[in-house]
Amino acid sequence: MLLDGAGMSGRRHATLIMVLVLIGTAVSLLASAPPSAAHTHVEVGPYEFEVGWLEEPPIVGLLNGVFLGLSWVVNGTPVVGVQDRLTVTLLTGPASMVGSLEPLFSEPGGYTFPVIPTREGSYSVRVEGSLNGTTVNFTQEIEAVAGRSDFEFPVDDPTPPELDQAIGAVEAENTALRAQLGAALALAVAGAVIGTVGLAVGVFAWRRTDQKP
Repeated sequence: MLLDGAGMSGRRHATLIMVLVLIGTAVSLLASAPPSAAHTHVEVGPYEFEVGWLEEPPIVGLLNGVFLGLSWVVNGTPVVGVQDRLTVTLLTGPASMVGSLEPLFSEPGGYTFPVIPTREGSYSVRVEGSLNGTTVNFTQEIEAVAGRSDFEFPVDDPTPPELDQAIGAVEAENTALRAQLGAALALAVAGAVIGTVGLAVGVFAWRRTDQKP
């Protein structure tokens, strides 16, 4: 079936509308997605807290920061200007660090304090304080800190001190092996001498016995 110009134009128009709808839907989904899948949301009374790392993934030895987001549960409106009412403590194992919150001007309702994690493993954040009569006191585990070797590429060449240490370890191992080999060889020689002497004594005794009338 042949389509006239008007029919083809109508199909192109419908296709264009469909493409625009799909693009609009994708943009909406991206805009509504959470800022970080690794952040955890905790509700305390009328407030919703978002807790995590400022930069993810967190890596040992790299500058990062604890992220704290605060908004109203009812409508998601950011809560600003409360950095002095909350105490945020970063914990890992027996170690703890109390940070001084500063607002993130690029993200209303967002607060942070800088930290360089120096140990791999699990971390948690304790948030304490009071907001308009609502007591805040909770501890939330955040994303574990990874080692730098998990992300480094290419691998750095060993430094001169590391080479010296490796050479020293090899030399010490060789010295120990030579000592063990020397002891084993000495035992072997002693065993051979004893065996030879014993054999000679036995032959001499046999000959004396054989020569008796």
